Amino acid sequence: MDFTIVVPTHARPAPLAACLAALTRLDYPRELYEVVVVDDGGGVDLSESLAAGNAPRLVRQLRRGPSAARNAGARVARGRWLACTDDDCLPDAGWLRAMAAHLGGEPHLAVGGNTVNHLPDNPYACASQLLIDYLYAHYYSTGGGKARFLTTNNLALPAAAFHALGGFDETYTLAEL
Repeated sequence: MDFTIVVPTHARPAPLAACLAALTRLDYPRELYEVVVVDDGGGVDLSESLAAGNAPRLVRQLRRGPSAARNAGARVARGRWLACTDDDCLPDAGWLRAMAAHLGGEPHLAVGGNTVNHLPDNPYACASQLLIDYLYAHYYSTGGGKARFLTTNNLALPAAAFHALGGFDETYTLAEL
């Protein structure tokens, strides 16, 4: 299996359903990826949301935050690469194909990409997008093509390297940049 897509969620069944529906439209062989949804103590019924995807695996944990949720998903991953997105994201159909093309045979390479805010009337989403755009422009203005900043909602890396590094820092208990 090439990829395990890890999707942390907390009490947002409608956005999760939209995300999982988007993942069913990926232009990537279905047998080469799995989807792991990590319910971060949301306490809501996710059965309808999960039905929107192609049989995603569900992991439940007490509320510990998105870093811990991503780590929980990574622990059960079967893919050689981890791909991270968020429950309110709608990955493009070519997302995994693009990630695979950039990862290639590199054993320690992480890749990510731009994000697009689809909630123009939400001031929090707009502020987040402005910050991400600024950080991407700042960190990539030096050239060289080497990533110095990647968001965790559009990230892929080798699972072995992720585990060797110890995963995400679980002291970050809120959504972080």
